[in-house]
Amino acid sequence: MNNVTTKKRVAAMLMSFILLVLPVMQIVLAGGVAYATPETKVWTDITKSGGFWNPYGVALGGDGTLYVTDRDSNKIKKMPSGGNAWQDITNAGGFDNPNGIAVGSDGTVYVSDGRNKKIKKLSSGGSAWQDIPNEQLYEFNIPTGIAVGSDGTLYVADPGYNQIKKRSSGGSAWEYVTC
Repeated sequence: MNNVTTKKRVAAMLMSFILLVLPVMQIVLAGGVAYATPETKVWTDITKSGGFWNPYGVALGGDGTLYVTDRDSNKIKKMPSGGNAWQDITNAGGFDNPNGIAVGSDGTVYVSDGRNKKIKKLSSGGSAWQDIPNEQLYEFNIPTGIAVGSDGTLYVADPGYNQIKKRSSGGSAWEYVTC
């Protein structure tokens, strides 16, 4: 068996496993966003009506709302569960190269804003993005990936400094994640 065939078989097994484990899976593709369900096992492009330029980060809220960062248009968009149209929720957020996106258990949306070197949040039901203050020397260089723990702790990957930083829920300081 050649290397290409092996890779295809591994990819097919991985996809089968993912579709069995997750009820719905979203993925960012080059130039679009797609989803698959265990019933269909077919990837469906859902970006046609979104006007995306470079979709990059994707997150799924607890209510099934899908959120996407669009780096080149500097926009954040969402599609409510069961919806068929994208909604622009950028709302004068002042984004410049938004990368990662995550949704907390309370519905707050967090975005790593790459070129602005900031983390921003939109509270559940809110309409104005807020900068999460960085009150010490732990500045960001190029924040990209972002995740929210079950306790509300934010984790941010910063490849510009080769670091992972975290901020406890309700905390006012970022700290380095160390082993």
